[in-house]
Amino acid sequence: MPAWLYLPLSIAALVASISPAIWRGARKKLPDIGFTIWLLGYLGLIFIAYANHLSAGFVPLLVAAQLGFGLVISRFSEYLIFAIASVCLFLICTLGLPNIISSPNPFIAIILLATVSAGVLVRVRKFFVGRLVAQRKKQEQELIHSELRYRTLVEMMNEGLVLTDPNETILFVNNRLCEILGVARAEIVGQKSYEVLQGENVSDVIQAKSELRQKGISDQYELKLRRKNGNVLWVLVAGSPYVDVSGKPQGSIAIITDITDRKATEIKLQEKNNELDGFVYKASHDLRGPLASIIGLTHIARDEVKDPAAHRYFDLIARSTKRLDSILSELLDVTRMNKAALKPELIRLHELAQEVVGSLRHQSQAQGLSFRIEIAPELEILSDKKLLTSILQNLIANGVNYHDPESPAPFVEVSAQPLEDHVRISVTDNGIGIPEKFRQKVFEMFFRGNAQSKGSGLGLYIVKNSVSKLRGSIELHPREGGGTRFDVILPERIEVGDGQ
Repeated sequence: MPAWLYLPLSIAALVASISPAIWRGARKKLPDIGFTIWLLGYLGLIFIAYANHLSAGFVPLLVAAQLGFGLVISRFSEYLIFAIASVCLFLICTLGLPNIISSPNPFIAIILLATVSAGVLVRVRKFFVGRLVAQRKKQEQELIHSELRYRTLVEMMNEGLVLTDPNETILFVNNRLCEILGVARAEIVGQKSYEVLQGENVSDVIQAKSELRQKGISDQYELKLRRKNGNVLWVLVAGSPYVDVSGKPQGSIAIITDITDRKATEIKLQEKNNELDGFVYKASHDLRGPLASIIGLTHIARDEVKDPAAHRYFDLIARSTKRLDSILSELLDVTRMNKAALKPELIRLHELAQEVVGSLRHQSQAQGLSFRIEIAPELEILSDKKLLTSILQNLIANGVNYHDPESPAPFVEVSAQPLEDHVRISVTDNGIGIPEKFRQKVFEMFFRGNAQSKGSGLGLYIVKNSVSKLRGSIELHPREGGGTRFDVILPERIEVGDGQ
């Protein structure tokens, strides 16, 4: 070993041994590098001592280095074990491993080697445990920051939020919900939700919804509540189950939106609609009386007047009055449909389609038309027969009125297919079709695609409203090769009150 290496290595070991505070700070930032440099320096110092046959000049440096290294280690037990291990390692290096193994007492070698191994294991364990602790602290900090972000989001949202357990005990509410209900957080946390939310039948509704949450079902509904001060409050509740890691429901979470202003507007609008429906109904009803008189007088005049020119005028009057009577009749149907409650009954679609086709088959416009019914005889639906009849009547009549007279084989086809808990009813024709620019408007009131249209412009409007009242949907599709297909999708079952 070159003599010039002794001095810098000794100084390095001495500086390290008397500066444990520096190394403590270094270990926080660079634990791996600090430990590696320290260990290499310490072992190097022992090697130098061994190469110089344990020169007396190196003993103070070894003791100082041992003391400093012990101070770097935070726990006294670890320091003690490492100190003993270092002394044993020092003896092995100075006396020589062969001399120790060949000594009269072999237990000395076993004790020395075991002690060295224990010291190494302590240090290795501390190294890995330190890394795990550091990772855990980092994860805890990230979790704290994440929780803070979500809590801030929950408290700043414009909707109320409530979390309940399976027994509907309120576990958490945000500030917005307290503002909506006009209560303090301490007044409702820990209480039953159906006791806190006051209103007519609210308790029954909440408990029924709680049963749905336990089945994993989410839904949305409106509630009429009463605030603590007695004011009426309308809210929209979007409820969902919240589950544990295994997917088992642990309660309910609900987003509550104050819709009091919107509901007031809806009520006013409904009142105006009711007034308008009443006016239309009364006007249509009152107009049909004079109209019937005109039709009757026209028939009398036809019998008494023999002039052919006058008969042509009587025919024009008859056609116009008949068309006006049809419009008034359909307006009455619209108002009756809006006011009437649903009356569900079991309907065989094949039989109903036959009845409607039979009522239209003998019209003059239907001459030469082929009617097809592709519906399984056993297919049934629980629905309102009057509304369903109106839907089929208007769609089939639409195909009859707008069939293509130039077609060699004009037809109107009625078909139906079950779709899980719905039924799709299709009415298809190969008539003149509906231009693309009109397809978004055909369901509007009084819309007619061209001046030659003979209808009132109410037929498809009535269809659209009837389908909506039955909680269904309708789609218009052009038929390949010409014509139109209407697809009506209705629930397989409706209950009383569904269309209100």
